[in-house]
Amino acid sequence: MNAILKSATALFAFTIFISLALTSHADDAKTRPTLDELSWLVGNWQGPGFGGICEEVWLPASAGSMVGTFKMSVNGKVQFYELMVITVDSTGPTLKLKHFNSDMTGWEEKDEVINFSFNSAGKNELSIGALTYMKLAEDSLHILVDRKSKDGGIRQDTIKCHLVK
Repeated sequence: MNAILKSATALFAFTIFISLALTSHADDAKTRPTLDELSWLVGNWQGPGFGGICEEVWLPASAGSMVGTFKMSVNGKVQFYELMVITVDSTGPTLKLKHFNSDMTGWEEKDEVINFSFNSAGKNELSIGALTYMKLAEDSLHILVDRKSKDGGIRQDTIKCHLVK
């Protein structure tokens, strides 16, 4: 009788484990936003950051991607540009970007791109690689950027953007 009880208990525990694993996997899939669910990013955003003015523009999703640009300027002079693309696959959104100097010469090699993988998402929030986007109001977007500091640690800079109309 003891062996039957142990067997039943083990089967019950295994069933609970599988159920939790499947539920957790299903919950993960729900938190991975589609491109349509990232439409809150669309717009022309501008704000102070990195000692100058940052401008980020996101176009509406089409043809399976969203395209964005970034421009950093200090005292009216462009410091650098970025070209960004968000696509979504089975793991969630992925952001790819390339940097360019003010004369449009690239930072990365010709075939090299920087890939940011999906971390998490919530209502009007996306964490992807070292970037977190948080839309706080219809006309307010914060972009949090994790960067390596000189001492080797990670520091977080916040670009507080407003919607440019």
